[in-house]
Formats: sequence, structure tokens, C-alpha cells
Amino acid sequence: MVSIDIMESTPALQGTVGGVTRHYYEKAEELVIWKGRLVPQEFDLQPLLSPMDYTVSAKANIEEPESESIVVVDCLVMYMQEE
Repeated sequence: MVSIDIMESTPALQGTVGGVTRHYYEKAEELVIWKGRLVPQEFDLQPLLSPMDYTVSAKANIEEPESESIVVVDCLVMYMQEE
């Protein structure tokens, strides 16, 4: 993974600006935090077994080793379970 672009939307009062937070991660130690939490949208098949946070959308930029090109994958973020 080369980078991750996270957009989180939260409810905003009517007539106000805002409600969207955007974060961009590209450092190796930042990417490790997201490893295992991002799921391609096509794989969101079992919402009861692995619930996703639908207020957050993510785009993972992955380097294709054969062509050395960047592939953008639309992802959802899996809820973290409390330990």
C-alpha cells in the first residue's frame, strides 16, 4: 500500500458548513495502523459478522508490482472490536 485517503462524514446542523474530515496517510508507520481494517467495497457481504463504518470512506492506493502503476481501491473501514 502506498497511501490511504480517508474521508469521514459526521452530521452537521442545517445551515452550517462542515461535517467532513479528510486524512491522508502515506508514512509506513501510519499505514500499518490501517492494515487489516480496510475492506474493498465489493467484499462487504457479511455486515453482521464484520460490521463496517459507513460514515467513513477510504481510497487505498496500491502499487502494482508488475507494471509499477498505482491502483486505487474504494474501501470501507471495519469497526474495531473493544478488547
